[in-house]
Amino acid sequence: MIVSNALKVAEFLDKHPKKSFVAYPGLETHENHQVASSQMSPGYRGVLAFGLNADH
Repeated sequence: MIVSNALKVAEFLDKHPKKSFVAYPGLETHENHQVASSQMSPGYRGVLAFGLNADH
């Protein structure tokens, strides 16, 4: 099962000016994208984490 919503959220957050990081293996910019592509077939599911540039 491929979760396309997680990719859409990750792409949105990756472009957001107030994010500090986005960790989603489906993003081609993720440091382990190639490894995840081979291990998480057929998709990356909902494995998504992010941080904000904020005080709280």
